[in-house]
Order: sequence, then C-alpha cells, then structure tokens
Amino acid sequence: MKNIFPKNILTNCLNGDILTGLTQEALCLFVKEINKQLRAPIILSLETYERSYIIYESLLLLHDISVFFYPEKDRAEMIPGFISHRERYRQDVLFNLIEKNNPVILTTSLALEENDIPAISLMEENHIFIKLGQKLNMDTAIKKIIDFGYEKVDTVIDPGSYCRKGDLIDIYPPHFVFPVRFSFNFDTVDRIAYFDPATQLTTKNIQTTNIKGLTKNTQHINNIGLKERIVGSAVFQISSAKNGFSIFQEKNTGHTVDAGASAIVFLKTTKRERMAELQTFLKTNDGCRIFISGERDVVGAVKKDIGINHIEINSPINRGFYSKALGCLVISVGDLLKEKKHIQKWSPPTKKEQRQLTLQNLAGLERGDFLVHKRFGVGTYQGLTTQDQPGGYRETIKLEYKDNAVVFVSIENMGLLHRHLGATSKPAVSSLGSKTWGQELRKARKAVRVVAKELIELYAKKQNPRPFSYSADKELESALASSFPFTETPDQREAINDVLSDLLKPSPVDRLICGDVGFGKTEVALRAIMRAIISKKSCMFLCPTTILADQHYITCKERLEPLGVYVALLSRFKTRKEQLSILEKASAGKVDLLIGTHRLLSPDVIVHSLGLLIVDEEHRFGVRHKEKIRSLKAHLDVITLSATPIPRTLQQSTVGLRDITRIQTPPVSRKPINTDVRYFDWALINGYIKRELQHGGQVYFVHNDIRSLSFLADTVSKTFPKAAVGYIHGQLPSRELEQRVLSFFEGGIDVLICTSIIESGLDVSNSNCMIINDAHNFGLSQLYQMRGRVGRGERQANCLLLVPKKRLDQRAYRRLKTIEQYTSLGSGYDISMKDLEIRGAGSLFGYKQSGHISAVGFEMYCELLKDEINTALEKNDQQWQPDVVLNVDALIPDHYIKNPSQRLGFYDRLSKNISVEDIEKIKTELHDRFGSIPQETKNLITLASVRALFKNKSISKIELGTDSATFEFDDIKPFDSIGALITRITDWAVINNYLFSFGKTKKDNLLFTIRYKNFDSVVLAVRLFAKLF
Repeated sequence: MKNIFPKNILTNCLNGDILTGLTQEALCLFVKEINKQLRAPIILSLETYERSYIIYESLLLLHDISVFFYPEKDRAEMIPGFISHRERYRQDVLFNLIEKNNPVILTTSLALEENDIPAISLMEENHIFIKLGQKLNMDTAIKKIIDFGYEKVDTVIDPGSYCRKGDLIDIYPPHFVFPVRFSFNFDTVDRIAYFDPATQLTTKNIQTTNIKGLTKNTQHINNIGLKERIVGSAVFQISSAKNGFSIFQEKNTGHTVDAGASAIVFLKTTKRERMAELQTFLKTNDGCRIFISGERDVVGAVKKDIGINHIEINSPINRGFYSKALGCLVISVGDLLKEKKHIQKWSPPTKKEQRQLTLQNLAGLERGDFLVHKRFGVGTYQGLTTQDQPGGYRETIKLEYKDNAVVFVSIENMGLLHRHLGATSKPAVSSLGSKTWGQELRKARKAVRVVAKELIELYAKKQNPRPFSYSADKELESALASSFPFTETPDQREAINDVLSDLLKPSPVDRLICGDVGFGKTEVALRAIMRAIISKKSCMFLCPTTILADQHYITCKERLEPLGVYVALLSRFKTRKEQLSILEKASAGKVDLLIGTHRLLSPDVIVHSLGLLIVDEEHRFGVRHKEKIRSLKAHLDVITLSATPIPRTLQQSTVGLRDITRIQTPPVSRKPINTDVRYFDWALINGYIKRELQHGGQVYFVHNDIRSLSFLADTVSKTFPKAAVGYIHGQLPSRELEQRVLSFFEGGIDVLICTSIIESGLDVSNSNCMIINDAHNFGLSQLYQMRGRVGRGERQANCLLLVPKKRLDQRAYRRLKTIEQYTSLGSGYDISMKDLEIRGAGSLFGYKQSGHISAVGFEMYCELLKDEINTALEKNDQQWQPDVVLNVDALIPDHYIKNPSQRLGFYDRLSKNISVEDIEKIKTELHDRFGSIPQETKNLITLASVRALFKNKSISKIELGTDSATFEFDDIKPFDSIGALITRITDWAVINNYLFSFGKTKKDNLLFTIRYKNFDSVVLAVRLFAKLF
C-alpha cells in the first residue's frame, strides 16, 4: 500500500470526521492524498496569514499537486513604487486557477468570508490571449494593458508594469513569476519569451501566453467570494494545538480520530551519527511501514545506508514523523542529510555567474553626476548630445566644467571617463585651461608611489619561503569536517581546498575569501586554523566588532574545543584581570586560538609561535589598525574574510598581489528573505512582532537613535507584556552589553531593540524577523548586512523596512528598491557595487589617501596605482586599440532606446577593451531587449568590432568608408621587414580578389587601402585582414 494514510481514514474524514494529532509534514501529505482521492479543488482555511503561508510553503515542495495561496487584502498604505506580495498571490488565484486540475488553495478565515472577487463572467472577458504567429494590433494590446492598470516604465523590473520599445512589448503580470516579452513583425506576433527582470535577457521562448487583468470598470461590481469562485470545491478548516494540527470540514460529525504523529528529530551533527540515530528509530519501531521521502536522486544516495524494505515517496518533506496509530514511519532524507529544500513562488532560482570585478560602469548616470576625464579633470555630466561630425552623426557625452565651459566626449573616447567615487559626494569641479588638474594628478601619483612601494615590499616578503612548513593530520581534520552540521557547497569546498593547498606551499598565504552573509566563510577559516594548530602554530582571529568577536568565539569553542584546541577571547567584554590572564597564557604558548577585536593589535599582545592570522571584514577597521594589520602580514599567513569585496582588495587581486576565492553558491537550506518597504505604522510593526513571537521566535528592531531606544523598548513591552524586551547600543558598559547580547543569543530576550551595532555578528538561528526603522538613512551594504542577521534557521524570515510618511529622495528610493529586489542570498557583491554607485567610495584604501582619492576619483587612483606597480614589477599589460574612423552614422537612436541612461550603458560597454565575442553578445542582447537593430546601431557595432579585431596589433588607425578601407601601420610586427609585410598583404589582397593600393603618411607610416562592393561587406573584409596579424 503506497498511501501513508489508510483508505478508511481518508473516507471517514471526507464524511465528516475530524483528524487530529498531525505534524506539519503529516498534514501536508494527508492533504495530497485526500486531494488525489477527492479529485476536486480543496480550500484549506487557517486562522492567520502566517500559519496559512507556512502550510502553503510546505505543500509547494510536494510533487503532483497544484498549490495556491489566497491571503486577505493588504490594508496597509503602500509606498509608491514598491510592490505588495499579497496582491500577487491573490491575482495568481484569480487568473491561474482555471488552468489547473483540482488545485489546493490555502487561505485565511478572514479572506474566506470576504466577497471581493469579480464575477467569473466578467473575468473571462478581461484577458489578452497571445499566440505565436497570430495577428494582433500593438496599439489595441497596449490599450487593454493600460485598462488593466499596468504602469508604463522605461524598463520592466516590477510586477504590474509594461513598456513599449519599437516593435517589442515587455509586460510583467503580477500573477507571473517572470515577465514576458512580445516581438511584432508589423501586426504579427513573431516571438514570445520570458525574460529575467534583473538582466533583461530572455530565459525561455514560449508558444502562447494569456495576460489577464481587471479593468477599472469591473473592480467593484458583481463581487463573489472564494467559495463561489472555485465551483465544486471542498472546504476544510485547519487548526493547531499542542498535540499538532487538526483538519476537518465545515460541517463535521464531531467524531475525532487521533493520528498521534510525532516529529522525528535528528539531534546529532554528523551524517554518520544521524544514520546511527535512524537505525535506533528503525529498531525500536520494528513492524511499521517505512516510507522514505525525498527527490529520487537524493533517496538513491542513502538507500544502502538504510538497508531496509521501504516505500519511496517522490515528494520531499523537511521533517519525518512517526505514527503508531497509522502504523508508519516516514523518513525525510533532506533532514537526514541536512539538505532541506525550500521553494518560493516569486523567487525563481538564481544562476551562479562570475561577474567582472570592476566599478568602471557608466550605466545609470544622471544629469549632474560627477565624472572624471583623464585629461581635463572633474566635470558634471549633462547628458547625451547628437552631433553631425565629418564621418556622420554621433552621440557624444556632454561634460560641463567651471565657468560653463563644455567638453564633448565621443563614444570612441569613453575610456577616458569614469565615475567620480570619493570621500566627498560633491568634489570641486575642474577649470579648463588651468594647471590645477595636472597638479592634483602629480600629487596623487606621488602618494601612489608610497602605497605601491609598501605593497611591493610586502609582496616581495611574501615570496620568501616561510621558515617552517605546515603538516596535515587526516584524523583530526576529518573529525572537524564531519562535525560541520551542513553539506559543503561546491564553492565552499573549493575555498577550503584553496586555503589548505596554500598552507602546504613554501611561501606565505595572503588569500581573500569572498562570500555572502551566511555562505560559510567561517568554516573555511576553521579548517585553516585546525591545520595551523596541528602544525604547532598559534592563530589569531581578528574581528571589527566586539559582538562579532563574541559570535566567533562561541562558534570556535563549540567546534574546536572537543578536538583539544584551547580558544580564548580578548575584548572589552573581559575585565582587566581576565585580559591579563589571557595575555599571560598567550605569551606562554597555552592559547591555540586567540579571538578578539582591534585589542589584539595592541603592543602588549604577544602570541607565542603565531603562524596564522584570520581577518574578518578588514575594511571595517580604522586606518591605524589597517596599518598594523599590514605590518603583521609581512611575516604571517593571512586569510581575509569578506561578505562584500571592496575595491581595495579587488585591486590588489587584479595586480597579482593577492589571491582571491569567491563563494557564490548559497547553502541548500537557506531561503530568500521576504522584504517589505512600508510607512512607519505601529499596527503593522506589532503584527510582525506578534507573528514571530507566536512561533517562539525572536525579533530584531533596529532604531539608530540611542536617546529613544528605551522609549521604544517600553512601547513594545506594553504591547507584549509577556515578552522579554531588551535594548543594546555601543555606549552601554561592557559587562551590561555582553550580558544582554548573550541573553538574546541564548533566547532570554524575545525582542531586541538595538542600533546598527548588530550589523556585524549576532547570528541567532531562532530569529526570523528584522524590523529596521528609518531604513532610508542607512547605506545599502548596511541594510543588506543587517537583513542577513535573520533567516539562519528553517523558518521563513521577514524583513520590514520602515520609512516616514514623506517623499523619499532619489538616492534613498534607489537603495530601498535595490534591497527589495535583491532578496536572494548571493546578492552581496551586487549590493556592494550598487552601494558604491549610490553613495561614493570614501576612504577605501586604508592608507592616508582619502584626500587624493577625492581629488582624482577612485578609478583614476586605482589606475595610477596599477601603473606604478606594473612599472616596479616590470610588467607590461598595456592594451591599445586603433583609432577607427567610420564615414557613416554610428549611434543608438532615441527611437530605438528612449532612456538616455540605458543608451549610455551600451555605449560604455561597446567602448571598452572587449573581445569580438563580447560584442556579439551585446548585439544579441540589443536584439533580444529592443527588437530589430537599426542600421546606424549596426554601424556602431561594426566600429566596436573593428577596434576589437585590431587590439594590440601594429595598426594605429583605420578609416572605413562606404566602398573602401584604409589601414595605417605604426609597426611591422609580426613581420621581420617592411618588404615581408608588403608581400604578405599583397598576396592576401590578390587571393581574396580585392583592389588595393599602398601609400604613406607625412610621418612615413605605411598606408594600405582596399576596395569592396558596399559597406555591408566591410566586416568580412576586415575580419579576413585581421587574421594576418
């Protein structure tokens, strides 16, 4: 019998019996089985939104069942530009339900009572069915889209928006996971595709789609309830009590059947120990029917270990259960292997992609933003201007300088420009013709030499072999690895291997481990620490904050002390007497691992036989401390951990002074965090706190004003008198701060009102609710780091960002919009880059350099530094491209891409030192996102392709006309003589049937001209010619 629940229980429940004593997973499997037997739609009603959502999320994991969620309406006032997840779920039910067989709908008792759904007959009229190849007038389609209430935008990112781009329409129906793109050939639909709103690129071509909506005329007439909407549905109510969940129909007999199900909880940390626990379960419950739940490939991996007769359920559940009454034992393989699955309706799986480590991106520039021109200095961006140049029409960038002086920069010369990122948001604008800019450059170059000298000296010392070698101990290292309670992700495994391999090399390690919040960077550090201690070397673990140091101390003590490692903490949480005792032990060689804040950098801290330094979030230390860290690096192995790779460390990796490993794969069991941006509202706040406390969870409430923290704590205490409410901030006495932090960590405080002190550290797996007041005042990376404090456990985490009821300034809106969009783990890199775009670079180098960075801009500073280091190391990685003169129009017309910022983004990408393959990708992207490419844009792509084809070649200038191309040589490489070059070119022209001629410039440079039939054949001719070099 494949059913977990006997047939008589299913039948009796359908006839009015009440089934009680179900675990969450048992309830979900029962719903699936009753749905299969009933063969009709089922409505499941729970008391609250939160409980209904939890069951919905668990049912989403099961196969062969269509699940929907229909919450009550969101009555809180929405901030313009931000989305309502509730409305998306409701529209999903209204518009997608008809297409599914026998769906299961989760709802709340309040939503079930409401009559707020337009009658079916009206809804059936309100749709646009689109099929590939059908005749459809674009204007008619857009009129209907507007009637549905869609907002017109430049770029479709949010649900409920649309845009028209030439012969394309992009639209994001709220009831769709992905937005849709339609391409028209006059009045015929010639392409339908889903696209990714983050990249704007097509993800899947489809044949048909159906856009549905409610027009303004049908919003408030002939309304019906959910039960009337879903004809023939069976309505069940679900309640929860101490003995588990109960499920029953509205009209029931009152007769109760107790399933007596209890959750199977694996308490051990290693897979081997959990397998032993399972064998104990199986022996003590001999005679039960055994079911194994999980994906087929995962179940296959543990079949041999289990070694019993069992029935496979091809539906993953996150926790197994046992029921004597049902005579069954259900094992969750996901729980056994600690690989629990989670599915979120509106969060499609993200692809891992290696992004280029750069800040130099001009996309998204707005009028008034500051740009740096390498020759003329700092100016303000005044938009794109079309100019009639000798070769044809071009768009140029208009820069304004002091006294209204103007410079126009052609697209070919965009490499001379970069954003100004510095410590100040309003740098001094340069004056054309003055010597000031040249002086600033000379000052910056002089300052850079000091930095480069120190970096190169450090690099040189790192090349010297260390006076000892590390050794491995398989038994101890595998014991530590097996105590890791999770499955290593592929990236994490790679990072561990990189670090352990580094330690076996003769020269000291200097590696940056880049990974998002919660991606397991600490585990990589632990493996390195273990190897160092095995090799009789002490380690230091340096943290930027007391709270983070305390967090690492708890983790390291838990993981390393059972293996005989002595771990000590040195921070302001320790008394003077305790600190002296720890220092004494450290200098005597009795401390294996010393963890602490910048206190570790004090002169009185002497660690016996110190070999390895771990630095967490190095960019958060002050300049003086960074100097000390840098001096320590000269003779130690150093591993730096960072959630957001800052430009200084990236710059060092690009010039070969530092190794970098990036962990980009999120842990299997982590869920994206639901993020809502709302106006400050006590009723809303209390709702979030209440939901979390009902689950026995804990809440962070961030309020960055020390003066009113106690008032907020009192207000929350009065609303929730049974909850323990505490507050912390950085100015509390050390002992008191430590006691409150540890109390929250151990579950003694339910709601923690705090400043941004919790930004680094304090990960509490029981906390799944983060409320941040005045979120518009925080930087993007700050918001991301604070949000990352929750969502470490199994339950869905929520983050509420509160703003006052006033108009948000543009930068604050962009920050909050970004944090709303980047909900998935793995967004740290995107977030840090966005933050630098929005906020500016500040003093990132850790040297006394912020003045020079502000004067010349961060990118210019990095460029000067790289040049200086390359000169010192005798490296030559200079790249050059020829000047290309194109005697036809070459631009992106505004009728093709209306948004100037988007046009600028494409100009920027095409102007860079990229390959022909990259240019082809840009061409494909343009066609995908904006439709058929106009001729002038094709010409622009040709110009970029020609520059790329002759990159680093001996040709300095190319002039392309409608029927001829002229090449100017400033070198004869790769040929030995001018005669050999001319002979080879002549042979090539004759073989390919080109008319040709030779000439020379005033500087005696060789000129070579070929003729072709028309401009369309120019790319082929140039590609063939480029192969000679």
